[in-house]
Amino acid sequence: MSDFFRLLVVCEANQARSPLAAALLRRSAEESGWTEETLKIRSAGVNARGSAPALASIQTSAFRLGVDLSRHSARQLTAADVDTQDLIITMTEAQRTQVSRSRPQGITRTFTLREIARLTAGVDPVPRDLRSRASALHRARVFVPSAKTGEDVDDPSGATSYAARRIANELQRLSETTSRYLFATHA
Repeated sequence: MSDFFRLLVVCEANQARSPLAAALLRRSAEESGWTEETLKIRSAGVNARGSAPALASIQTSAFRLGVDLSRHSARQLTAADVDTQDLIITMTEAQRTQVSRSRPQGITRTFTLREIARLTAGVDPVPRDLRSRASALHRARVFVPSAKTGEDVDDPSGATSYAARRIANELQRLSETTSRYLFATHA
């Protein structure tokens, strides 16, 4: 087991949702005292092409949230990514299924961002260390009622700037809930 925790955020092309959610989670982690030596947060896409930049509409929306995605470069999700991550957060249920099917051992570590936000309510008490917090989310799947609606975050590709802003704001809200659970210090 490594001495740091690896968290990967996944979306379709790694040009909008996953880079923004990863940046928001990274910022929250840093504000809670986590460093790159103890926590690695990256993003990838299940169908990323080349090293494409973040979508302009998401860069603009991210900037309004205090996040700079101007240097982002899309990267493809690999089997090694799935094998080495302690927690994988996807933007859709289909991506969660795709990751889990690619490497069955990933099913206990792979969640949609909305799913994590929902499951955190079912974890009590919150474990002290980050790996135990991630494991507790999987155990909470048994006790927390299923979502009444889908747990996908919309894809802003081809969307209006208003829709991109709405999606960015949703990512911020979901990332804050996830961060409070994962990164907060619990006595």
